[in-house]
Amino acid sequence: MVFKKIIYCVCALLIHIMAVAQAPGAEPVASKDTTLVNSLIKQSASHFIDNRDRAMDLAIQARDLAEKVNFPEGQAYAFKNIGIVYYYQGKYLEALEQYNQSLKIFQDIKDNVGIANLYNNIGASYYNKADYARALENHL
Repeated sequence: MVFKKIIYCVCALLIHIMAVAQAPGAEPVASKDTTLVNSLIKQSASHFIDNRDRAMDLAIQARDLAEKVNFPEGQAYAFKNIGIVYYYQGKYLEALEQYNQSLKIFQDIKDNVGIANLYNNIGASYYNKADYARALENHL
């Protein structure tokens, strides 16, 4: 009987220690930073049509923070969003520059969805510049 009580106390103590070891809501700083980058990217995308200046500011903030915390996926999406703002402004050369920076990062991290999406965006920019051969090449 005493042995069972000792085992019970030891188990209860171990469970308590394990539960307290990770305080609720305690996230590593890098995780909070990447969450902020993702949030800035989403906010940026929500302003592409109605407030391009705000969209650009948010995308630049995301890009800078992603670079600071070494979050390449966040950098790639931020460059993409900056390119999209330029695209909507009719600044296709500037959009292409941003898309190409984003594409390189997506290729480095082997994100095939990001790569495919960027080729589509690049193709659309060439199409709007009336460079149909390059547009087709990128769309394919």
